[in-house]
Amino acid sequence: MKKKSFTLNFDNRLFFDTLSSTNDFALRLIQNSLHNDGAIIVASYQTKGKGQRKNNWESSKNKNLLLSIILKSDLNIKDQFKLNICSSLAVRDFLAKHVNHHINIKWPNDIVINNRKISGILIDNRVNKSKIKHSIIGIGINVNQTQFSKNTLKATSLQKLNKKQYHLDDIEKDLLECIKFRYENLDNFKNYIKEYNSFLFLKNKEVHFLFSGKRLKGFIKSVNDSGHLVIQSGKSEHKIFSSNQLKLIL
Repeated sequence: MKKKSFTLNFDNRLFFDTLSSTNDFALRLIQNSLHNDGAIIVASYQTKGKGQRKNNWESSKNKNLLLSIILKSDLNIKDQFKLNICSSLAVRDFLAKHVNHHINIKWPNDIVINNRKISGILIDNRVNKSKIKHSIIGIGINVNQTQFSKNTLKATSLQKLNKKQYHLDDIEKDLLECIKFRYENLDNFKNYIKEYNSFLFLKNKEVHFLFSGKRLKGFIKSVNDSGHLVIQSGKSEHKIFSSNQLKLIL
């Protein structure tokens, strides 16, 4: 029987009232060899929560899910986007249990509902030669927060959508079950990439984006197996971009 890519046991849960960042704390554990595979670091508040492109992740204290998971890995670095796809689908699975709305994945790994962001995922990989030795899967999900700053007006939460409060410990268990299922079945990646693309935010829509300092436009077509966004810029011309090359203008 073929060995699964990951076998997850979430037995080691570390909870903190306040951290600078759950990902940063997880990294320190790895650097000091104090980690366990599948360890979960949870915080009720982050003073320096991070999103994509070094943006801040806004979250009020005791309102939302903020956690990082340490995974031991032997994935090749060229397959690193599998982790993004797996995490994005897991968070989407979780949200689909709680909301009756269309849920999209905004490339590379944000989750949006009704064109508003509800979750962000930040993955930090520790690489040795060509292999990923450890991955830190950082996840933030807006749960009970209903007020957001002017910088994050395009945000929503479970409470805003469903008009009710949630018990964070209970829904954290739901999230971990979804993550465990997706990661332990990562060998099903061909179907995962199809799913990811079926939920792709703004698929077949014309978008404006910045590339090498220039403002361009095109139609989002798909994300390929390597995690590059495929954009149709002319009648038949398709170009691929990595997430550090391209910034969508919404």
